[in-house]
Amino acid sequence: MALQQGLEPLIFYDSEILVLGLFPGNISLAKGEYYSDPNNAFWDVLYGVWDMNPVRQDYNDKKMFLQKHKLALWTIFAQAERNGSTNKETRGYTLADIESLLNKYRTIKKVIFNGKCSVFEKGKHDFKKQYSYFNKIFTNLGISHIVLNSTSGKNTHLTREKKINEWRVAFADLRLV
Repeated sequence: MALQQGLEPLIFYDSEILVLGLFPGNISLAKGEYYSDPNNAFWDVLYGVWDMNPVRQDYNDKKMFLQKHKLALWTIFAQAERNGSTNKETRGYTLADIESLLNKYRTIKKVIFNGKCSVFEKGKHDFKKQYSYFNKIFTNLGISHIVLNSTSGKNTHLTREKKINEWRVAFADLRLV
C-alpha cells in the first residue's frame, strides 16, 4: 500500500462553508485539483445549485466560482494508505487538522460532509467515534454541520436533480443561493 499525501485546503479569507470529503482520488491527486475525476458529479452538482453549467470550466474558473460563493474544500485525511482510488481501499490515515483550519478561518459558519464516508462509515465504532470528535469541534466553535449524499460516481441511488436539491437546501440557510 502506498502512502499518499492529500491536497492543501482550498480556502479563501471570506469562505463561509467548508465542504469536506474523505480523501482525493488518484486523478485529483495527480492533477492537484479537487474532484477532477469526470465520474464524480461534485462540480456538476455544485454548479447546478446555482443553475449553472460547469462544462469545460478549467480549474481556475472553478476556484473563482468557489470564492464567489464563499466555499472552501478540504478532506478529512491529510494522508492515507490505499492501493486504488476508492474510499473502500483506504487503510491507514492521518487526520487533517480541521480544528486549526477552522480557528484560522473564523468566517466558516457551516461544514458539509460530502458523503457519509467523509465521517468514517467504515465501522460503526469508527463512525460514532469520529463523528463525536468532529461534532465536539464544531459545537465548541459554533459551526453547524450536515452530512449529505456523496457526489461520487459510485453513489447512483440518487438522480442528479435530487443531489442538486439536497445540496441547494444545505446552502439556503446561509442565503448563498
